[in-house]
Amino acid sequence: MGNRPSIEVWSRDPRTDWIEEMQAGAEEEGVWMRATQADTGDAGALAQGASRASPLGVGVGVYGGQAMIWVEALHRFNPLLHIEIKTRDQARQLGADAARYVKGTPLKAGE
Repeated sequence: MGNRPSIEVWSRDPRTDWIEEMQAGAEEEGVWMRATQADTGDAGALAQGASRASPLGVGVGVYGGQAMIWVEALHRFNPLLHIEIKTRDQARQLGADAARYVKGTPLKAGE
């Protein structure tokens, strides 16, 4: 499992249930998501670092209720998606959207 291509999630948020929901959302889309607890950085910095560490070039950063999906290949200064997570459903949708980007299918955001 350690060599499986995955979306990286770097988090400083104590809400581990949100991370579990993100992983479940990605898994439902058929994409593996690996979580790491980080020591420093805001959601944007975490997402950028996670995207560089991901074999798929897609990372998620979570801190202070904020979550971002960052795509390394886009070489942009803005995240693909930035939301304030308030519910487990939102966290699950974010994981699904990260996976959908990897698969090249339309995102669920805003549905």
